[in-house]
Amino acid sequence: MEIIQALPGLSHKIPGESVLQIWQKAIIGCLLTTVTAISHATVDIRVLNPDGTAAANVVVFALSDSVNLPAGQTASIEIAQQDKLFQPYITVMQRQDDVQFVNRDDFTHHIYSLSEGNRFSFKLRAGQRQGLELQHQEKAFEQVAMGCNIHDWMSGFLLILDTPYFVHTDNTGFASLPLQDNGEYQLYLWHPMFTSEDHIYSRNLSYQDQAQIEWNLQEQLNASEPEASDDDFEFLDEY
Repeated sequence: MEIIQALPGLSHKIPGESVLQIWQKAIIGCLLTTVTAISHATVDIRVLNPDGTAAANVVVFALSDSVNLPAGQTASIEIAQQDKLFQPYITVMQRQDDVQFVNRDDFTHHIYSLSEGNRFSFKLRAGQRQGLELQHQEKAFEQVAMGCNIHDWMSGFLLILDTPYFVHTDNTGFASLPLQDNGEYQLYLWHPMFTSEDHIYSRNLSYQDQAQIEWNLQEQLNASEPEASDDDFEFLDEY
């Protein structure tokens, strides 16, 4: 009886109910409470172009000066060179994450970046992979633009963040961003094709358990991703 009374609702026994039925009701009630709490702990965002169309593959992230952000665990991030493209086109990582480039094509790529603070250049032959130690700057976020010296249409972007709170908008412009704690946040949109400074738009958010935001961009996002060319290169043997 002491165990039954320890859980909410179990002290109110209906005549004829078995102990098993009481436990089943309590477990279902706890699960529903947990699911409800989780479902409300989000910021639901829809990002739209000025003409009302969806802005897809926009990175949404949150920072805060007053809320302690969870540290997050170290993850292994992989950027593939496949079908003469960077896949994914946009990669997001936290500072503590490890990043590796892997060549899944059957020919060589020559990966490079000229981004300030993170300039690099290396060749990857078919099937090879290489880790990269990034030089982190004193910024809340950093962006690294990447290309291939052999296949000049190839482009990819890496966004490095100081927060575990980030998502991409889907093809309808929608994203659901989970936030663990209530408080004051700075909400950001990032896409490499934004023409704003640092390719960023921002706004303040007072977060209390749930928020719904429709974010109308000031510019039309032309976010078509690179397409591979069928051109062959006679000089590839030199690599």
